[in-house]
Amino acid sequence: MNIGIIGSKGRMGQTLCEILSKGSNTIIEVDLHNISIVDQVAKKVDLFILAVPFLSAVEYIQKFSENVTCIEVTSIKTPMIPFRGRIISIHPLFGPRSFLDVELRNIVFIKDISFSGSVDLVKQLFPGFNIIETTASEHDALVAKVQVAPYLISILANLINCDTELKTRSKKVLEKMAGVSNDQNPNVLLDTISRNPFSMYIIKEIQEKINEMVSELSDSNSDFRIEHKWDSRKCA
Repeated sequence: MNIGIIGSKGRMGQTLCEILSKGSNTIIEVDLHNISIVDQVAKKVDLFILAVPFLSAVEYIQKFSENVTCIEVTSIKTPMIPFRGRIISIHPLFGPRSFLDVELRNIVFIKDISFSGSVDLVKQLFPGFNIIETTASEHDALVAKVQVAPYLISILANLINCDTELKTRSKKVLEKMAGVSNDQNPNVLLDTISRNPFSMYIIKEIQEKINEMVSELSDSNSDFRIEHKWDSRKCA
């Protein structure tokens, strides 16, 4: 199968190139350095994989999906509903560091956006991967928990990370948490958070937890202080 991967130099694009090139497929890579050939490539390939941010994916779907099978891999699906039955919509839940881990080889297939029977093509392209069928809304609700929440906490970790060379175990953990968002493409990170309709629920929950913690820490009789034997005089 001839497969064009648009966004082949990106984090997900490189990963998909590596996975799909191991079969009998012929991969044609398209990225910013050779984007001028994309129209020519469209005439040669059986399908396009759009490993690009949301707005770019929409642009390529509008341009090519009537003549070429397009597989979009964005991390938000509800906004893709207008293209229902016109594309294949999946979300690979792995990256370059994790796709070799069998436990993490999960791909979400969006059954209420993808055209009929296309799950079989996804299974053919990704043998040995766990294909999870779900709806766009169910996907976005899940992603809010498994990606949006970690990304937001990671952004907070970046904001409060102490500027010191002194190392402690807790500081190393904080730096590792901060790295979760640093590893992502900034545009994809922003898309994942801002375009997900469930993100505000996660943000509200984090705000409530922070407010609750502030309230508990300021109350000398709080359960938190009693449970952890907290005594502010020891910190004076």
